[in-house]
Amino acid sequence: FAMLLTMRHLALLLLPCATWGADPRSGAKRSVAITSGGDLQPSHVTKDAGELLHVSESAAPHMEATAASSSYEWTWMYFALTSVVAAVAYSSRGKREEGVAKMSSATSCFSKMEIDQAIDNPDSAFGQAQRSKVSHLVLFLVVAVLLNYSDRANISVAIVKMKDDYAWSLTQQGFVMGSYLYGYALSGIIGGYLSDRLGGADVLLVGAIGWSVFTLLTPVAAAINIPVLVICRILMGLFEGFCFPAVHALIGAHVPHIWVSSVTACATGASYVGTALTMWVTPVMIDVWGSWHIAFTVFGVLGLGWCVAWRRFSVGLVVAEPLRREEQATPAKPHQPKPDVKAALTTLFASKASIGVYAYLYNFFAYSYLLYMCLSWVPTQLTSRYGVSFSNLGFLAMLPYATQTIAGVAAGYGADIMLQQWKMRPQVVRNIMQIGAMLGSAVGLAGYVALSPTLAAGVFFLCVALSCSALSVAGMSVFHHHIAPTHAALLFGVANTVGTVAGMISVPLTGLMESSAVTASWPFFICVGQCIAASVLWGRFASVDRIV
Repeated sequence: FAMLLTMRHLALLLLPCATWGADPRSGAKRSVAITSGGDLQPSHVTKDAGELLHVSESAAPHMEATAASSSYEWTWMYFALTSVVAAVAYSSRGKREEGVAKMSSATSCFSKMEIDQAIDNPDSAFGQAQRSKVSHLVLFLVVAVLLNYSDRANISVAIVKMKDDYAWSLTQQGFVMGSYLYGYALSGIIGGYLSDRLGGADVLLVGAIGWSVFTLLTPVAAAINIPVLVICRILMGLFEGFCFPAVHALIGAHVPHIWVSSVTACATGASYVGTALTMWVTPVMIDVWGSWHIAFTVFGVLGLGWCVAWRRFSVGLVVAEPLRREEQATPAKPHQPKPDVKAALTTLFASKASIGVYAYLYNFFAYSYLLYMCLSWVPTQLTSRYGVSFSNLGFLAMLPYATQTIAGVAAGYGADIMLQQWKMRPQVVRNIMQIGAMLGSAVGLAGYVALSPTLAAGVFFLCVALSCSALSVAGMSVFHHHIAPTHAALLFGVANTVGTVAGMISVPLTGLMESSAVTASWPFFICVGQCIAASVLWGRFASVDRIV
């Protein structure tokens, strides 16, 4: 509640700057021009003065006031939405104690023997109750991850229009799209630590409120200047970094070990769904509404709506009995003290077993480098390399992520079948999935560069690369649950930070190389080499034996 009020006061300080017609430093008026079609634009946007009719001195103040009012409307809409969320959070402060009492009475009707039997027999009475609880939890986590990726992916489509409005170069576009990664890198480890110590529910709620609010503020920041937009995106990334560590903490605490691969696949698959949905829906919304602002408004409002629903649901998770084994035998206790974090980190990163952890981290780096490059630059690649129109861009940009979603969910369920029905060793299953992910991605990217003269071939090889990368949801994405079950969120936070660093390198570097015809294909060859190296390191050093 205090955080939301702080955001409101910070926005009030920025309110005098949230205009098109005034320079916040000097107060000098910007010249405003009107196109032959009657659209209002700042004069620095225009490229051909011959196509413009400059506004007369008498009309200019009116035009500036109209443009300024648009930014004021965005700011006051932000105030209203944060007020609603703050009111709901404050009004439900007493629900937690009520939820504790209800959940305690609900689980007390099951004996310890029934709980133990439910671990091996999910069809028992307690097993069915827990399955229903897990199903609802998974649904909330899937929607959270979907919105998280939608909020970070929508700018890669909207920027096709934004660059025309603000005359951004390719280098500036790359910097804008990759700026949120700087905040994302800062919060991964912090989010993992807080999720392990405090539980993932509240950490996820705070993160979702923050990234939704700054998604709504993106158009206002873009209307001011690039530095303000970059700050807004960095703050959005800061809150988005809480998402996956919190999700994995919730999975580790409330999901049976026999379902971890499937649930992780669903949560990770939601990131692909969010990306695919955004790539498809965003161009349609922009065409219908005639403004790229709608891309940020819709997803920001949906995120705040999710926060309200999650706040109500997560109350019951406080005392939920996890249908899970400690060492695959004993149900975990919500308030059981955990080993010292410093000692755990020392064991993970400075012991004989650390080489496997570093192999895991490098695989995360290679996977994230590929994912962020495609996430940010596939729409631009399709329009520049194959001449795809903006109206057709959404469907074609969505296809690789749609196939990635299907492959990821299939990989998760397939891994559980291998483990439960085929009785394969976990090490073998994780190796098959992760090595297949890296080598398959390398083949797809190499084909995109060398064997894709047509649009159909290019989209096909992008589908191959991203679909194969999705196999990693049953490889590295569950690795931390094997080697550090009591510190899974913290280790994932470290890995996610490494992956974010990969994105911080990948997105602007790709933009820099794309600006030259000679180096345009280099980013893809870099990814191919990294994927091959990652598969070798994983096969040689990664082990699922528990470390801490």
